[in-house]
Amino acid sequence: MAADLRGAITSGFATPGSPLPTMKTLAARYGVSGSTAHRAVALLVEAGLVNASRGVRATVAAAPEEPQSTVASSQVTHAG
Repeated sequence: MAADLRGAITSGFATPGSPLPTMKTLAARYGVSGSTAHRAVALLVEAGLVNASRGVRATVAAAPEEPQSTVASSQVTHAG
């Protein structure tokens, strides 16, 4: 279930700010318990893909910006 939701988010099918189905709907759709649906959404929250707060419907998070490269360019010298 978490993999399906992750795929929908990363593919752009679910856009930033769009609400996820309710936990009850997710549980019914995937044939799992409500606590399993909650754990799947929690994994997506930890991954930064979903925003969720108690009592508020979970939404797709804004796309993370590309990280800046922290690797400094180096020069390679050849002994001749």
